[in-house]
Amino acid sequence: MAVRHAGVRPQEPETSGPAQARERILDAASQLFTRQGISRTGVDGLIAEAAVAKATFYRHFPSKEDLVVAWLRDRRTRWFHRLRALAEAQAATPAERIPRLFEAAAEWLEAGDFRGCPYLNTAVELADPDRPPGHALRDYLAEIGAYLEEQVALAGHPDPARLGRQLHTLMAGAISLGVANRSSRYVLVARDAALELLAAA
Repeated sequence: MAVRHAGVRPQEPETSGPAQARERILDAASQLFTRQGISRTGVDGLIAEAAVAKATFYRHFPSKEDLVVAWLRDRRTRWFHRLRALAEAQAATPAERIPRLFEAAAEWLEAGDFRGCPYLNTAVELADPDRPPGHALRDYLAEIGAYLEEQVALAGHPDPARLGRQLHTLMAGAISLGVANRSSRYVLVARDAALELLAAA
């Protein structure tokens, strides 16, 4: 019988296959990177959290940077997709969808204990923004911006590129202020500003 020592997580037998091991590592990254940030999370901590052997970790992710890139592209990290799905389910038109996105962001901030956007948080930590993690996070931020621009265009506004950038700036700034002050009210203020911009366009 295996003896479990207090405070030590026993490694699970790696008989479940490489796909499951990779998922456990990404799940560990999602937990630790979100709570601690990427700089304060070491490979040993990730291995312990995922309950995999070191060789297994490096077989899937030859470096921590490789894991950071995979985490930034992972479905668990792509928070805006969840907000987008919620807004699309609850709003009948693009014009109604935009304020609902801000309301969903306020709810998401509160539910996540004000940890904020993993992409913006990671951007602050990167020593070299031209490394692959920098490209991965900017790709997703651009995807968010493109979606906002698309909704503005569908709502019939004449300059969707400009207004889309304004809405994206409002959302990103409000999330950052919400994290700093542990309050979702900044996102709701940004929603009201977004509605004013939409009405004036």
